[in-house]
Amino acid sequence: MLIEEITKQLTLPEEFTQQALTNHCQQNQLRNEEALNHWLSKRCISKDELLEQLSLPIKLSKFALDSFGAKAEARLLQRKEELDQAIYSLLRVKDSGIPLEL
Repeated sequence: MLIEEITKQLTLPEEFTQQALTNHCQQNQLRNEEALNHWLSKRCISKDELLEQLSLPIKLSKFALDSFGAKAEARLLQRKEELDQAIYSLLRVKDSGIPLEL
């Protein structure tokens, strides 16, 4: 309910929702409007409900970037030394030519 309330106030451009619908149709092999309507009727949902479900992750991403984008970068820079990792490998061989070749 909280996610719905937060995202209810956000509006997406029409091209984002249409792209999400196109991607959904491709993933489910829905090649035309008739196939989409049949798919919707089998699941007992309307096209508007489907569009709302498809737009929810996009709206959440937009909300997260708008609300926490600047704070996230500052936090990353603050904790950079804690988060950095270094990986090294050590090879031991008897012939000094093999490591040079590798």
